[in-house]
Amino acid sequence: MDFKGKIILAPMAGVTDAPFRKIARRYGADYCVSEMISSVAVHFKDRKTALLAKTEKSDTPIGIQIFGHDPEIMGECAYLVSRNEYEHCISDTPPDIIDINMGRSP
Repeated sequence: MDFKGKIILAPMAGVTDAPFRKIARRYGADYCVSEMISSVAVHFKDRKTALLAKTEKSDTPIGIQIFGHDPEIMGECAYLVSRNEYEHCISDTPPDIIDINMGRSP
């Protein structure tokens, strides 16, 4: 994917949901990233998380940002989200990119 000269909407918790991304695209965003998606919430099949991770064909190219600190759960989440195979998934199309936000609090 070529990002040179592109306008990219960064992921912002509580902000970059599907309606906000639609508005951002209307005003020139070439590429958008979702709100942060909890890997643990995907692991435990949380319904609300499926709504946060929702993507549509009109919302591409799209990245989904997942966060967590457990490598095994992060790997599972990345795999499931990249294929739209997680519980309660309502996305039309898989994301183009998985953005990993991984760390551990002190």
